[in-house]
Amino acid sequence: MEDNLLNGQAKDALLTEELQVAIEELSASNQELQRANEDLELRVAERTAQITESERRLLLTQLHAGADTWIWDIPADLVSWSDNKGKRGIGNQGVMTVPRSVWLRDVHPDDREQLELAMRACLKRSVCDLSVQYRTIHRRKGTRWYEIRGQVLSGKDDGPPRVSGLRFDITDRKVAEQALGKSEGLLAAIFAQAQVGLSQTGPGRALPDGQ
Repeated sequence: MEDNLLNGQAKDALLTEELQVAIEELSASNQELQRANEDLELRVAERTAQITESERRLLLTQLHAGADTWIWDIPADLVSWSDNKGKRGIGNQGVMTVPRSVWLRDVHPDDREQLELAMRACLKRSVCDLSVQYRTIHRRKGTRWYEIRGQVLSGKDDGPPRVSGLRFDITDRKVAEQALGKSEGLLAAIFAQAQVGLSQTGPGRALPDGQ
């Protein structure tokens, strides 16, 4: 009986030792897991900060370039575009999404066909850089000129689910070009009706009118 008691105590001691070893191993595993989680959280935080900074720089570039992002979701036939005009701060842009038929309604009637042809032609190519100018008619803003640039982004089975790119407001440039054209035309008309000639002088010689 005494031998049985001794054997039982020895077994208990062995189990206790094995349990202690298991506890220490589990504690070490938990510490390693905690370190791994902390490292993962740090990398996620760093990556998130990089993405946020990249987005901030992109938005800042768009603001200075006067550009909005736009997407044509082909399967749903929806057009979305950002609008950062009149917003304060980076990242305060609103996003508008409408059916393409509604979007085209605001396009100047004289520009709808060429816009449709350009977009459709882009879809037929595996690689395409879309660039087309058009006017819109706005109740409050009047006529505005835009230029859209984009590329086809292929989806599953090489199908083109959307076209994405940038939209630039080029109204000021168009107004300046039209004003310049009118000025040049007026100047040409004045010279044509003038009774005097026009000459240009250079080093050592004079150029006759028209040269």
